[in-house]
Parts: sequence; C-alpha cells; structure tokens
Amino acid sequence: MFGERTEGALLVLSECLDPAREAEFADWYDHHLARFVATGLFHRASRYDLATPGTGAPYLALYETNEPLARVAAELEPAIDRMRAAGEITPLIEVKHRVLLETMTPGRYAFGDDDPSAITGLLLMANNPKTPGTDDAFNRWYDDVHRIDIRDTGLYATMNRFKAVEDGEVRYANLYETTLPDVERALAGLDDFRPKWQAAGTLYADRVNTLRGAYRLRARVG
Repeated sequence: MFGERTEGALLVLSECLDPAREAEFADWYDHHLARFVATGLFHRASRYDLATPGTGAPYLALYETNEPLARVAAELEPAIDRMRAAGEITPLIEVKHRVLLETMTPGRYAFGDDDPSAITGLLLMANNPKTPGTDDAFNRWYDDVHRIDIRDTGLYATMNRFKAVEDGEVRYANLYETTLPDVERALAGLDDFRPKWQAAGTLYADRVNTLRGAYRLRARVG
C-alpha cells in the first residue's frame, strides 16, 4: 500500500485495556511497529486510530509483507512469543482480531494520481458472501461492479482487496486508502451514494459485514 502492491499483510485490531493510559499505549505501539519490521517477516508497518467511534476496534495495525505467506504463518507466533518473553508486548493491549491476509489478484486498484505520502487514513470493510459456494460471483461483483462505484465516489485513492489465509470469521478484507483531511468521511460519505447504488441495483445483497470503520493514520515504519 502507500502506492505499492504487496503479497500479503497482517491485520491487527486492538484496544487499550486502561483508557487512562492511552498515551503510554500509543507510545508503545509506535515502537512496536519497528520491532515487527525487525523480525524480517514484514517490510512496512503502519498503525491507525478509529475515526468513526462505535464502528470497530479503536486501533488498527497493518504489517505488509512480500515474504512467502507460508513462512510468515509458520514464524509469526514464535516471533511474538520471543517479544513477549523479552517484555516487549505491553499488558495494556487486548487483540480483538488478528488475521493474516493474502493480496488478491489483481488486488490493488488506484483511482487517481494521489501522492502516496498524502494518505491520511483508510476505510476497512470486511465482507463475506452469505450463501456457500458463491465466492466467485461475490468477488466478480467487487472487482467489476463495486470497484467502479467506489472509484466514482471520489473518496478514495486506492482499493486493496485481501482474502484470509486461514478459515475464520474474516474471509475477505478490503482497505480503501484516502487522502481526505476528514477521515471520518471515508465511511460517513458512503451514505451520500448508497441510495443511488440501491436504485441502480449495483449493491450485492447476499453478503454479511464482519468488520468496518474509518481509521486515521498515526504512524508508519518502512
């Protein structure tokens, strides 16, 4: 992301267990990004704060990789265990979701000439098809229909599509990067377009949302 396509990413959604220590938690997280990159499993790490309260976990971290995902899956837990044993994992964190993602093909769409350094945040939307066996139709809709609707909103610089490496609650995750100063509009702004999509019949009804929220970029390493 930030103007590049990567092979995969680790998505981590979390919260701080002590609201009175949010500043301490944020400082720890800024340093934690570099520790994850230092494992050699990831080449870039970024973290975000929720800009739309009540829609999702307060914190999102994204660790991007071009390493073989089988290697990342095999070595991730031992790397986390070593950090924990070294006292590098704060007791303030509660992880709500941790999902290893594979970038889909083509997976990344750019909607304009936005400067990657101007990215202010992203919209997370994780959706699964409701009906078993309809994944192909669901993904064709995302790539061929919804991509156009999303592009035409003017709210996003990129659309990035992922699928989970392992079976779980989250099967498909979509990250829409934005350069909006008001990152909240990356989610709230969709309300301006949804009636038009409904009238045009371009919404895919047979799906269920598992995660969503607009997140403001706070720190980046790599």
